[in-house]
Amino acid sequence: MDGPQNNTDLHLSGILDDNYYRWQLWLETHIELDDIGDASIDRLVDLAYEHLEEMEAYDNRHRPACLIENLRSSS
Repeated sequence: MDGPQNNTDLHLSGILDDNYYRWQLWLETHIELDDIGDASIDRLVDLAYEHLEEMEAYDNRHRPACLIENLRSSS
């Protein structure tokens, strides 16, 4: 079932080259696609912050601060 997302990923990386980044988080517990409750939104926001903090700890070109600078300099 990964075909559509892989096709999208391949297509966008071909078009945007070094300006395309994809991050995928795996949820440990299920969230309904139409759940817009405060608890679900808060959980998703917390997961996003945790992921960005984890990425920022790595010393590579995929750190969020580096990505922002790359995007800023290419515009």
